[in-house]
Amino acid sequence: MHDRPIDPVGMPGGGDVLNPARAFAALGRTPVTEPPLGETLQTITLFTHQTIAAAAEVSITVIAQDQTTTVAHTGTRALALDEGQYRAG
Repeated sequence: MHDRPIDPVGMPGGGDVLNPARAFAALGRTPVTEPPLGETLQTITLFTHQTIAAAAEVSITVIAQDQTTTVAHTGTRALALDEGQYRAG
């Protein structure tokens, strides 16, 4: 996990709003075998964060065998909110 957002190669950073078509096109160019799944999920959170202007933070949660885990996030606030929700049930 990253404590601060990283910018996918070739994508704008610094709070720029990303056009959804560009985000999906860039994601579509990502090879299925590379990078590892964790990096791909992190890229999805970054694209989502850059595409939805109102999103202060973004995270992806996976539920497996009744366990919830944040597998990717754009910042510590998103992670803290997820963990609070997990504790609350």
